[in-house]
Amino acid sequence: MPPSISEILRSARLFNVQNWSDRTLSSENLPDLESIRRLFAAIRNQAYEGDITQLLRHYPVDTAAILRSLAPPTLLQSDFQEVSGILQEIQTRIQRERDRFSNSD
Repeated sequence: MPPSISEILRSARLFNVQNWSDRTLSSENLPDLESIRRLFAAIRNQAYEGDITQLLRHYPVDTAAILRSLAPPTLLQSDFQEVSGILQEIQTRIQRERDRFSNSD
């Protein structure tokens, strides 16, 4: 069952979402439900990416084993490629940060 308008507004307050396309978010001018879902999906994805980044920064992780467990048919091929790409971007960003800070003697 899709969320009610009051649930969407309550969630928007929790995420401190105050404006939508230069409008104050309210039940009178609520954007379409699909736009709200995309917004919250993006917020949730950013949180997941942040969690994954912290995990990879601080703990040894066998990413190859994780990717093997997610390979099709577990995930669709397109989703698997997206996850693999995001994981590679995170690892590249972490390595770039390590290189930058280790060479700043």
